Amino acid sequence: MARFTVYNKITSPEKLALVNTDNKDLGNEWLDYLASVDRAQSTIKGYRNDLDIFWCWNLEHNKNKDFAKLTKRDIAKLTYGDGVLNEQDVLNHVFLLYLIISKIC
Repeated sequence: MARFTVYNKITSPEKLALVNTDNKDLGNEWLDYLASVDRAQSTIKGYRNDLDIFWCWNLEHNKNKDFAKLTKRDIAKLTYGDGVLNEQDVLNHVFLLYLIISKIC
């Protein structure tokens, strides 16, 4: 039997338009850094997708809180799942991005 991928519609252009501008700028700076150290475009595209998911989750569940002001408690809502992002693969990717980006704040 062939494998298939399930795509969840977590983000939308409408939601992304509402995301905190400082958060988007921070994410873009990080993606620019990845490009400057010759990361594959497919890797950067994947990280951009994961960031979009994280920003939309933050918009809906943390009142669009500034990334630098997120607490461990805020992130615990994501890592333990709150019924919105319950796909373990998505959680793992997004939590890893949080850990990486938090190092540049």
